[in-house]
Order: sequence, then C-alpha cells, then structure tokens
Amino acid sequence: MDGASSSTDDCEAKATMMKKDSDCAKKQAHQDDIFDQLGSFGCFQHRVLPLFCLCNTFAALQYMAITFMEYTPAHRCILPTYSNNTGSSQPQHVFRYGTVNESDIHITLSRTNSERNPCNDVSNMSDVSRERDARCNSWVYDKTLFKETYPTEFNLVCDDASKVTMTTLMFLIGAAAGNVWIGFLSDRVGRQIALGIALLLECAAGMSAAFAPSPTAAMVFRFFLGACSSGSYTTSFAFGMEVIGSKKRMLVGIIMHFSFAFGSCLISGIAYAFRHWRHIQIAISAPLFLMAVYTWFIPESLRWLLSKGYKKEAARVALRIAKENGCHIESTDALFREPEPVSVRKRTRDIPKELCQTPRLLLCMVILSVNWAILESTWYGIGLNTGNLGGSIFLNFFLLSLMEFPAVCVVFTINRFGRKVPFVSSMVLCGIFCLSVIFVELYMGVDDPSSNWIRVALSVGAKLFISVAYNIVYIWGAELYPTVMRTVGMAISIMVAKIGTLLAPVIVRELNYSGYFKDKSTLPLVIFGGMSVLGGLSSLLLQETANKPLRQTITEMHKKCTSLPVKDTCDVKLNGEFGSHTEKQTLSEGYSDGDNAKTTANLL
Repeated sequence: MDGASSSTDDCEAKATMMKKDSDCAKKQAHQDDIFDQLGSFGCFQHRVLPLFCLCNTFAALQYMAITFMEYTPAHRCILPTYSNNTGSSQPQHVFRYGTVNESDIHITLSRTNSERNPCNDVSNMSDVSRERDARCNSWVYDKTLFKETYPTEFNLVCDDASKVTMTTLMFLIGAAAGNVWIGFLSDRVGRQIALGIALLLECAAGMSAAFAPSPTAAMVFRFFLGACSSGSYTTSFAFGMEVIGSKKRMLVGIIMHFSFAFGSCLISGIAYAFRHWRHIQIAISAPLFLMAVYTWFIPESLRWLLSKGYKKEAARVALRIAKENGCHIESTDALFREPEPVSVRKRTRDIPKELCQTPRLLLCMVILSVNWAILESTWYGIGLNTGNLGGSIFLNFFLLSLMEFPAVCVVFTINRFGRKVPFVSSMVLCGIFCLSVIFVELYMGVDDPSSNWIRVALSVGAKLFISVAYNIVYIWGAELYPTVMRTVGMAISIMVAKIGTLLAPVIVRELNYSGYFKDKSTLPLVIFGGMSVLGGLSSLLLQETANKPLRQTITEMHKKCTSLPVKDTCDVKLNGEFGSHTEKQTLSEGYSDGDNAKTTANLL
C-alpha cells in the first residue's frame, strides 16, 4: 500500500508540474506572439538595447577597477631628513631614522635582499653588529605606474594592508546584497523605476567613494556601490530579455554578455589614461547619472505590466512600441486576450525536508555549489592576481579580459557536445595552466624576463578555460535541479558561490608566499589551480542534461541520477483547451536540438 501511495503521489506531482509548465509555456508563448505583432527587434529595441548594454559595461568597470585602484606598488620606509622622498630617489634597502648623508644612500647592510622588510627601518646603522629592526609609520611609494592609489594615499601597507582587502570584501558583500534587494524592488515597482534608482544610487555611491576622506568612509561607500552596480546589472539584463522577441533572444543575450566583457577590457585603458584612483572612480561613475536620466524615456516592461495585471498601462506601452517599430495594431483587447489557464489542484511540498530525504539531490547540490564557488573565486582571483604579475599591469589585464569573448561563444557548442565534457575539461585545463607556474618557479629565475611572459600566458590560458566553465555552469545548474525547486536550488548555489568570490582577495593578497615561492603571483595560481582540478573531477558525478527532458519532481532524483535510461511512466490526464486526452511521459525521452536550443536561449 505504501508503495502504491508513493507512486500515486509521484504521478500527481508530475501531473501538477506538467499543468503548471503548460500554463507558463502558454503565457510565455502568448507574450512572444504579442511582440511578434508589435515588432520583436525593431527601432524601439534598437533604441533601448544600448542602455542595457551600457549598464553591463559599467557594472564590469566597477568590478574590475578594483585591480587598479587598490594596487599596492613597491614601497619602503621614508627618510625624514632626506630632501627628496619621491619614489625613484629612494634606495632599495631599509634605512634608520636620523641623519642620512648622501653617502649613506648606497650603504650595503649585512642582510640579504630577501631578509629586508619594507615595514621596518634599521635603528642602529652605525654599528652593523648592533643594528635591529624598528617599525616605521610612513613610507615612500614607487610612482612609476600610478600617481596615487587607494593604499598609497591612506598608507594601507604593512600592519594596515588588510584594510585594502576589507574594502574589496565590502564591495563584494554589497554586490551579493544588491542582487536581493534591487531584484525585490524590480519585481514590486517595475523594471524601469528599479533600474533608474539603481543607476542613480550607483552614481552617488561611486562619486562619494571617489571623495572618501578615510578608509572607513571608503568601505561604506564601496558597499553601496557594489550593491547598486550588481542590482543595475541584473535588472538591466532581465529588462533587456523582456523587450525582445523570442527569435532574437539568444542573440541579445550574447550581445549583453559581450558588453560586460567589453567593460573588462575598457578599464585597462581608463586606468592607463588617468593613473589616479580617485580620477578613475569619477570616470566610471559620473556617466551613470546620464544613464539614470535616460531610463525615464524608456517605457515600463510590457511583460511585467501584464504579469501584474496593469492592462491599461500595458495597452499604452504596446501602442507606443508598435508606433516606434512602424507596426499597426487595431485593438489591444484582442492582443492581450490570454488563453484559458489549466485548472490545477495546488499541492505544497516541504522542499527542505524532501531535500534531506534525497541524498542524491543533496549531493548534486553540494557538488554544484562547491564548483560554483570555485568558479567565482578562480575567475575573479586570476584577474586580481594581475597586480602580482610582472610587466605592464594594463596589458596583462587587457589580455586576460579578452578571453571573455571566445569563452561566451562556446555556449553555442554545448548542445552538440553536452554540458559535462566541456565543463570538466575546462575546469581541469584551467587547473593545469595554473599549476604549471610551479615549473616556471623551479626552472626559471624570478628576474628572467621570459619567465614573466610565461606566467602571463599561463594566466591568460587559465582565464579562458575558467570563463568557459563559468558560462556553462549557469545553464547546466538550472537543468540539474528539478522544476519544483529550480529557483530555490539556483539561489542556494549562487549564494554559496558568493562565498567563493569573497575568498579571492584573501587568497591573492593576504597569504604569505615567501615561505613557499619566490614570486608573489605563484601561490594564488597554485591554489586556484588545485581547486579547479578537484572541482572539475568532482563534477564527473553530476548527470549530463543535454538533449534530455528536465526533471519535474524531487522524487525523480531517487530514480535517475546517472545517464542510464530508466523509464518511469505515469498516465496523466490534462484538461486543456483542445479537450481531454491522456499523455504518457517517459523520463528517458530526449529533447531535440531545437528544443534544447530554446531552453539555452531562455536561460541566457
């Protein structure tokens, strides 16, 4: 009896989810038909799409500018009695405070270069046998690359170096919070108002951060800047997808991803042009005010208005879009007449309880979430590690950012090659590129110019493959979770991934590399490489989802966690608009390439 009851419950749950999916599919298809009549990619879309792309570009600028604004150059204790304390005039070794003659500048201390600490001075230079370290509280910095950076202006080095990392963490924590509260605001008051508010606050927070009088104030402003930039990115992406017809949605999704990659490349040129952290912050924040003003000339999302039942406002917006696209519609009443919904008996599920009772789904969630955290940490950490590489930080970061473009194009191939093989291969290859710096460390000197270019080339290769995996995981993750908990599961995985992002600046800046490697850039790459290999191998336990039907219920995780065909058939009666019929659903049935391509486009 228990087995029969369980089977009946499973079939009822499947019937419920199939009916709900049928309603959602009908509503989505109906809204796509509306845009086909209004113009799916006409003059209106051409006018508003640049704003959404600019939102993505400026979000990338805010994220990536940290690498340059928080760059810590070479530094040493200042010489109070020496007349010229600018960077190039200072000796390369540590001096004591007191009277320093011109001849003292070239004095050679008994310590080796590796033992000298830029945080200490020598308290007794006259007697080498009695010299001892003493902490200094003022420094001189190498101004070759930047006139002023955030650490140099506030002397955030030595004992205060952790404040730089804390500022980065505040920005990233704000970014995680912004996804929630701006997203909530977008669903409550509309896309247009939420995007305008997010851009206006992002401009205010960015300009305030540019004029921050202290590190504490900078941390506060950076928190709000992270929240608003992240919120404007997610809202503009959703807004952009909602104003486009179904036929062009994949193309627009790729364009918006490219706009983020373009921002990553552009920040190198902006930092190269200004060379002062406050000027860089102003340059990437001031234009946001004009973008916020422009949002008031864009109508509200037609799909959002229909979802909230605001049909009068939706009719006004529809007529405006049709006029701008050169389309003629006689009546909006017929345009907004929705198909009759399927009657569904609501059934509530205790998802957390069932999750604990389904170890396979729980294992899937853990593996996916850990891999997502590794992806976030490695992807962001490789970019931050650019400041530790030798050579031009501007050119190095530009080369890394260029890898985003080919990585996005790989999305077009995953319907043919699947999700698992490209993802695992990309993760493992990223790890191999990162771990290869060990051989550079062992067989080439730190001062060898060619060794630096090899490190840069390995970092570029690692960034390419981690970006490929990053683009795949969003699609694969959404397909791995059953429909009843897809939104909850994705939210949990993304929140865990944000923890990985927080680890990146700690790994790059706070770990002491001197006891392990000679070059500062080696240890972070080794850690990222090891995590990538382990994450990629662990993802072999996940199921391939390409060209297969999406699972509907949690119970299906009990019966199918491998790629082996397992049939489970239920007779489900659907009372749709075409009459009553019986449909047999077989879990081992596959989707066609065309259907799966539509799924990929919707996820993008």
